[in-house]
Amino acid sequence: MEYFYLLATLVLGFFAGAQWSNIKKKAQNTAEQLKLSQLENSLSEALAEKNQLTQEKELLHIKTAKLET
Repeated sequence: MEYFYLLATLVLGFFAGAQWSNIKKKAQNTAEQLKLSQLENSLSEALAEKNQLTQEKELLHIKTAKLET
């Protein structure tokens, strides 16, 4: 009977350890996804700002060209 409890304890311990490992992996993946999402947002904002500046610059050139003619 003692062997049964020992075996059951080992199996439960192994299962708990495996689940803890999965939880840690999921947490790490979630953290990485969050970092990637933040990076993606930063890049989107930077590209939008660059696009806006480019459009403003083009409009300025158009206005300047109209004034010169």
